[in-house]
Amino acid sequence: MKISGSGGWRGTVIIGFLALLAGLYGLLVAIGFIPPEAVGLRAPPWTAAVAGGVFGLAGAVILLMGMAEREGRSGPWTEMLFSGRGWAAAAIITLMAIMGGWIAFGPGEREFEGGFSLLFLTIEGLSPEFQGRCIFGIGTILAGLIAAYAWVDAVRGRYRGRADEPDEAPN
Repeated sequence: MKISGSGGWRGTVIIGFLALLAGLYGLLVAIGFIPPEAVGLRAPPWTAAVAGGVFGLAGAVILLMGMAEREGRSGPWTEMLFSGRGWAAAAIITLMAIMGGWIAFGPGEREFEGGFSLLFLTIEGLSPEFQGRCIFGIGTILAGLIAAYAWVDAVRGRYRGRADEPDEAPN
């Protein structure tokens, strides 16, 4: 059974490494090593750190998936993947909720374009900024609830399955 995608472990490791680099880029912008003005950041620098954290953590998990695939589901990389994936998922979802929360509830103006329509329901007359903040606010609340559930699962150890456990229950 493969852990990574159909591209094989090398492709998975490359994708993970690229995501890690994207995360590092966000962190370098946040600490000012890369000037935020040079990249057109119109938000507080900590938002670049949050975005970098999402990419960096996701890259680390993907990289571990590739390394676990290489070692055939038994070894230190596999154990690290299986023991840490719940914590990483909870952290990634939390960081996404933080970012959405800043967009929805943070100070300053936001620039949204377009409107809101869902099936046959179209909302008109509200400012695009208000509509955008409402949508991000709903998304933030949902992501926060999912993050809380993920943290509870991580603390309870539901993701601590071992790599040598069978993928399916016997018939």
